[in-house]
Amino acid sequence: MRTLSRGATYIPALGLQYEDAWIKNLNQRGFDFTWFSDQAFFKYPYMLTNAYYGIERGYQDYRKRFKYPDDHILVGDSGGFQIAQYSKKGKDIKINPVDILRWLESNSDIGMNLDIPPVISYKDSLKRSVKNFKIFKDNRQNYNFKLYNILHGNNLQEIERWYKVVHRYPFDGWAIGIKPSTNTFLQLLCYLILIQKGESSVLDWCHVFGVSGLQNMLSLSIASEHFDSKITFDSSSYNMGSRFRMYYIPWNVRYIIDFGRNAINHLDRLPCKCPVCQNSDPAIMYDQQDPRTPFLISIHNLYHFMEVNNIINVLAKDHEALDCYADSLGESEFVKTVRQFLKDFDDHNYQYVYEKYKQLFVMDKYTKEGLSLCRYKINQNLYIPIKRISFKKLKLYSELIMKIYQKTGFSAAHRLLGYDGNCGRLHGHL
Repeated sequence: MRTLSRGATYIPALGLQYEDAWIKNLNQRGFDFTWFSDQAFFKYPYMLTNAYYGIERGYQDYRKRFKYPDDHILVGDSGGFQIAQYSKKGKDIKINPVDILRWLESNSDIGMNLDIPPVISYKDSLKRSVKNFKIFKDNRQNYNFKLYNILHGNNLQEIERWYKVVHRYPFDGWAIGIKPSTNTFLQLLCYLILIQKGESSVLDWCHVFGVSGLQNMLSLSIASEHFDSKITFDSSSYNMGSRFRMYYIPWNVRYIIDFGRNAINHLDRLPCKCPVCQNSDPAIMYDQQDPRTPFLISIHNLYHFMEVNNIINVLAKDHEALDCYADSLGESEFVKTVRQFLKDFDDHNYQYVYEKYKQLFVMDKYTKEGLSLCRYKINQNLYIPIKRISFKKLKLYSELIMKIYQKTGFSAAHRLLGYDGNCGRLHGHL
């Protein structure tokens, strides 16, 4: 297994369509759409995939099936979220927890326990997660890979309660699933809670689920430098190219060029010199029929997530240099707050930090209203259809989504819509 580096490392979460592209041997000028083969545009030794889908699709020997290198790190998500969602919809789930554990043991370098995220019921999610954690503990056979405990919660009380129940299980590290994913300070607080509780494994083995915005990258890199630790974090934000033809502007993971179906071909060359763009042209990026186009855009995006993450990690060792970079992004105050946040923890404890920065853990009224518009219908577990929202609220919601996107990344903003196609009414991507 490859050794994780000190710093905060971005792990791209794989979309299922990539496996299909690999099987079909799609390529652009001889380059495939992996980031780990000898035919890739570039190599990046990290990936997160999903055990539930791996089993369902028959990829029991995942690494061998897709020739994933032994010296690259494969993070295995248990698929708890997918199981919870499909169960609610009445789908018969035939995969049991031991099946998932065996898949993780066979394929992953780092595996996640089978947690049930508290989307609907916190109490029920905790109860079911603990049941699965015990199964994993009692049936584990492979101790050479790292198996993580999971911490959830939407506020301090829920985080502390969840920790009190699950910390008794002796796993190798921790994954943080704090929601909302846009609240970087609540995630950071969770990390501090684990450190104060004496969970020393988080200094080497810690993962944050579903984040990759600039503020997330900055805060996690600063924390990693502060504690001389290793943190990984994942998202599928790079994959907005595959989903919605969203092409991130070079060296930026915040602003995009839209190559969607309503885009007009104005460019005579691409504004980027990454390996993907050097082997592509604007015509294929605008093409709505070529099956390669979504992957070209997404692999371009991944390259820049990888590069921005690296820039921040390098600069984190030099406060003045990072301050200059943060200033260029309009994030100077955010960086100062993160540093003071950590200093206050060093001088006091996480309880003091929570009380001092409590306002940072509370959603403003616009975020609350936006979330209420996409709340789950408890019985049907479905997001409210956009067509039921008034034009005034639709406009407010659209502005909210874009605001969150600019601050955190499109994946976080898009999760508010549930990936159910509703976003087409807001942004014209579909």
